[in-house]
Amino acid sequence: MIKLSKLITIINEAAPQMPASNLPPVTASPQDNNNVGGNFYDWTKEFDTFKTTINAATEEAKTKFEKSLSSKFLNKSVKVRASKAQPKQPVKDYEIKRVTNVSIVDYYDDWTVVLKNEFNKEYCLTPGYKIKVLGASTPEVGNTNTPQSPEQPTPPVASPQPEPQKPVGNGQQPHEQPIKEDAKTSNFQTLGTALEAVEEYVVQNGVQLDPSEHPTDAADPYGVREPFMYGGISYNTQKKADYKLFLFKNKPTKKYLHVVIYRLDSGLYELNQYVL
Repeated sequence: MIKLSKLITIINEAAPQMPASNLPPVTASPQDNNNVGGNFYDWTKEFDTFKTTINAATEEAKTKFEKSLSSKFLNKSVKVRASKAQPKQPVKDYEIKRVTNVSIVDYYDDWTVVLKNEFNKEYCLTPGYKIKVLGASTPEVGNTNTPQSPEQPTPPVASPQPEPQKPVGNGQQPHEQPIKEDAKTSNFQTLGTALEAVEEYVVQNGVQLDPSEHPTDAADPYGVREPFMYGGISYNTQKKADYKLFLFKNKPTKKYLHVVIYRLDSGLYELNQYVL
């Protein structure tokens, strides 16, 4: 018979020894939680300080960059390679008659330089292309946002007289219209630039379309493009759209904005727009 003391000795010798690395850690007391000497360290406070420092430095650099660009382009006429409204949209060359604001905006975690014109339209600059400064701003005729100097009043500009157009369909002239309020006629190289002129007319004249009939979105912020977005306009034909107004001259109204775009033999687009 094996004595009890001998049995205990045999069991102890047979049991595997636990490596020192597998020993459970010593639990730190609560007062040691913020000390490097303990087993736990609260790094969150330092991380918050780090983020605050980074944000402050970023804001300072952003403000400095905005001031630098503003000193170069504010109230200047420039030509830029950009996309409208927001980045990652179709990119083309634009001529901005007067830069009214320069800002640095974080779009989709990517910093973007945004220029605004006198009609509050935004142009997101495309990196890698230089900005061409065309000179001092040249406000367009009819821009009510630019005050005229009392010492040198701007002389009235006569409206261009449109050339006679060929009869369309039933033999009527395409531009025969009744007396109109604030009528404006001009020619444009593309349909897109003609529609931009309609948008500028809307802004200048305090016009707001009835939102129940003319909804807006990012591609059509004023609600005027939808009737002209599909099909194009053939030579010697016209397309017309009538928009029910909610405001005119920033006042409630029951009038309509009428837009007629006629494509000439030359390919130019003749725009005739009026409120009646």
